[in-house]
Amino acid sequence: MQGLFDLINIPFSWVIRFFYGLTDNYMVALLFFAIVVKLVLFPIGIKTQKNMVKQASLRPKEMAIRAKYAGRTDQATQQKMQNEIMSLYQSENYNPAGGCLPMILQLVVIFAIYQIVYGPLTYLCGMSAEAVSVLKEGIKLLQEAQTYTGNQIQMLHDISVLGIEKVMEVLPTLEGYTEEIGVAIGDVLRNPPNMTVFGGKLDLSATPTVAFNLLLLIPVLNLVTTWASTKITRKFSYQSPEQNQMNSSM
Repeated sequence: MQGLFDLINIPFSWVIRFFYGLTDNYMVALLFFAIVVKLVLFPIGIKTQKNMVKQASLRPKEMAIRAKYAGRTDQATQQKMQNEIMSLYQSENYNPAGGCLPMILQLVVIFAIYQIVYGPLTYLCGMSAEAVSVLKEGIKLLQEAQTYTGNQIQMLHDISVLGIEKVMEVLPTLEGYTEEIGVAIGDVLRNPPNMTVFGGKLDLSATPTVAFNLLLLIPVLNLVTTWASTKITRKFSYQSPEQNQMNSSM
């Protein structure tokens, strides 16, 4: 599965490196990267939306057929009902599975993008998996932690807090360290990706806290946009009374 994601990750990593080289800012590079991804997914999205609109237009007719056979659960009746529904689909040139493939393709791309966004050391800086592993062990040792589960963005923040020189000093003591890995890590840490905005006043690698700060805008905006996207999607889909009741409860 990782090999499948690499087919997408590698060319997309070239794109984000290109935009980072132009802007020297990770957030701005991600903004342009997101626009490119939207353009790539646009034809797939159009096909999915057309399928949803077609489904919405046929849904009342399908529900009418199901209502005609309501309460009759014998196999012969159920088969007749399914045959009528399939005849309806064929007459309207609609394939109920037609929207599955575009959605699967979108999910594959989204999972790949997730890896790229949360892996700047790998996909932006070109650091090897071995170097990332050694660096993670160094952070864990300095934090005196039993385990370390931070992603690469969190790693960059923790390194800035611990201090680059302190991290570099502990690396040679770790298993798996080589001089080549040390040079690669040193090159990246002495010129790390710029994760700040507004002149360094906001560090995007930091984790939002309960206390009010600008970082809280990120999860809030994510919540608002997700809610709005869900509402818009439902406008294109037929919602039965049962579905509306369930959605309201959720």
